Amino acid sequence: DEQGVAYPEFGPQGMRKCPRRIGIMSTGLIIRGSETVDLIKDLDYECVILDEAHRARRSNLGPAHRGEKAEPNNLLRFLMDIAPRTRSLLLATATPVQLDPIEAWDLLDALNEGRNGVLGSLYSRWRTRPREGIDLVLEQTKPVDETTDLWEWMRDPLPPQEEGMDFQLLRRSLNIDPSEHWASPEAFHKLRKPDLQRIKRLSRDFFPKHNPFIRHIVRRTRDFLENTIDPHTNEPYLQRIEVRLFGESDAEAIGLPPFLRDAYDAAEEFCAILARRPGLNSGFMKTILLRRVGSTIEAGRLTAMKMLGTQPQGDQADEEGENEEEEKLSSLYPLSHEERAVLGRFLKILEENRDEDPKLRQVERILTTNDIVAGGWLSLGCIIFSQYYDSVLWLGQNLSKRMPDEKIGVYANATKSGIIEKGEFRRVNRDEVKKRITTGELRLVIGTDAASEGLNLQRLGSLINL
Repeated sequence: DEQGVAYPEFGPQGMRKCPRRIGIMSTGLIIRGSETVDLIKDLDYECVILDEAHRARRSNLGPAHRGEKAEPNNLLRFLMDIAPRTRSLLLATATPVQLDPIEAWDLLDALNEGRNGVLGSLYSRWRTRPREGIDLVLEQTKPVDETTDLWEWMRDPLPPQEEGMDFQLLRRSLNIDPSEHWASPEAFHKLRKPDLQRIKRLSRDFFPKHNPFIRHIVRRTRDFLENTIDPHTNEPYLQRIEVRLFGESDAEAIGLPPFLRDAYDAAEEFCAILARRPGLNSGFMKTILLRRVGSTIEAGRLTAMKMLGTQPQGDQADEEGENEEEEKLSSLYPLSHEERAVLGRFLKILEENRDEDPKLRQVERILTTNDIVAGGWLSLGCIIFSQYYDSVLWLGQNLSKRMPDEKIGVYANATKSGIIEKGEFRRVNRDEVKKRITTGELRLVIGTDAASEGLNLQRLGSLINL
């Protein structure tokens, strides 16, 4: 607690014995489907805040699944379960949309559970026709001009009176209390002629300015936070940290060697063959392969081996247990002869060039040469992030062989953190890794994105996103 007193309690029941009314929980427990989740989702909450909320999403994304009902992952399903038992639910993310605008709708739908004031009641247009609503908001379809049709979109949920005089007068005309979120379908026939004209006039602005997305997604840019004064502190909401960025221009990009171009072509050919399977999201598979080989050759190689069944079950997913990619890969089996042949060619290219990863050479150059700063980035202290643990461990071991006198920290989950010395990995508690960073014993740390979120490592003056 705030006094430093520990309350040891092992097992799932320990989560229900928080000594204070505020508790912090890893989303990894939810994503992995821990039995702890069944205990905590039955409690009632004043407030729940979920950071990195974009991790709560449907698994069936892509053009082939456009008209399908959402298949929520464990985190999105948890939100839907807990929302009715939560007075205030705040979802924080810098990327509410990663691949498809429907992802933002899914988050609003979770907020709507038990409230009906976000997207409306069970039969509202915003809930029964989400794609149509998104297209109208994005102005990708013909605007609604029929008054009766527009009213169906407007009445459920009915915008609050604070959004303008028009909505205030509509609510007053129908005698709808400010706390009510909708008007009945029959209410249209009770509207007077001036009200109908008002609805008609709103047709131009309703979808771009009064839709549920605008109403319930609060956007705060870094520029706003750094330059707007908080009246309670008379200081900016966010203190500016000066950062010098590298690798932002095309001229600074790492060139793609011919063998990697061949590997990318093989991956794309493999996914084109997969696309012949009915109902399979081959675009997602392409993203998996290219993202992993783009992380490191080693991560791509191990992925191909796993898909071909030549590698034991490993942990290539991020450290918070995000195993949706693994589930997608398992859905491929059995591979056809043609699929295996192309994937085998992809693997062969990577096997033959596994020691030629251009990222390894570039990272070593940045850390040890005077190209950017005297003494290299290692003299400033450096943390390197990667999405995949395979990439973290491989990079750490290879850098350690090239810099045998440098101890390298690995910051991952509770069982995979450690220290690498002279190419050998030794497990240590990640709190020990943090302690050695603070004391200056470790100048170089490599961590997984998920495990390292929120780390305060200001002693390390440089960062590389692998």
